[in-house]
Amino acid sequence: MKNSSKEIVEEHLEISTKPGEMASQIQKLVETLQKNKKDILALKAMLFAGIILLMGGFFYYNNTVQQIRMQALDANSHLRQSQGDLNTMAVQKGIFQEIQSLKTAVDSLARKNAAGNGNYVEQAVVGMNSTLTLLRDEPSKVRELTLQVQRTSREFLKSYQTHNISTSNK
Repeated sequence: MKNSSKEIVEEHLEISTKPGEMASQIQKLVETLQKNKKDILALKAMLFAGIILLMGGFFYYNNTVQQIRMQALDANSHLRQSQGDLNTMAVQKGIFQEIQSLKTAVDSLARKNAAGNGNYVEQAVVGMNSTLTLLRDEPSKVRELTLQVQRTSREFLKSYQTHNISTSNK
């Protein structure tokens, strides 16, 4: 309130010399002070109610925002999983196509060998090595493995040819 207790007393209490008037003035003063106490109490109650309402609104807002974020996160994770599934399917399709092309090359070599074009083992190893050269554009790990297989197959072919030469001379 704007007025302090002293100001209220000065405002409502006009000092008079008569005791009856003084008693009525004091009574008015007491009533004014009680009214002011009630007003202050009402204002405090309204303030606390406002604070409680603000806190309730704040917690409700935070809860709602958190639920919306969780829903968005869930939708985002489903989207990422769908994208991952699509990527996996694309990789599988690419690998399947590579396997098909290698199978075609192997089938072609098998048909050549079936036609009776010389030694089948030598042709198969040579055909395998030529098929492995198709993998030269693969990642380094695959490239290293194909080179290792090619070296091993060349060594096998040399020892096979050496063995065939020594058995044919006997």
